Amino acid sequence: MAHDALKRRFEVIKVDELADKKLQNVVLYTFENLAERKEVTISNEVRDHLDEIVQILIDLTKDKNRKYDDKIYNPDLVISIINRAFAYILVNDDMELMLKHVVMGIEDSERLYPSAKEIAIKNINLLTTKAKTLKREKVIEFSSYKKG
Repeated sequence: MAHDALKRRFEVIKVDELADKKLQNVVLYTFENLAERKEVTISNEVRDHLDEIVQILIDLTKDKNRKYDDKIYNPDLVISIINRAFAYILVNDDMELMLKHVVMGIEDSERLYPSAKEIAIKNINLLTTKAKTLKREKVIEFSSYKKG
């Protein structure tokens, strides 16, 4: 009888991964919740691109990019990267989540192929260069308007 009780207690229940939209909501909530719990602010550079960052993390942790078949699924895998990013904030005594912390969280993940991590980091870096380019274009447009 005890054997049957243990068997029922430790029965494996297979749960499918969340669809992208639900996963995106969970990840966005995780960013906000961890920031609040750790008493850390989210920098403007992260907040301005949070939806894109979340999508990059979701794409990064898709099944094809996972190194091991160790039964770690999303949202656990994405949340572990975010937890690492917040851990780097606390270790470095920073008070603000910045893109560099997210990148360090990605780099530190052992469950993902290096090539997939490299692509995700390049995509995150592209977000900042796009923002800088857009700001620069706005300044140029404004200065040409003043001259004309």
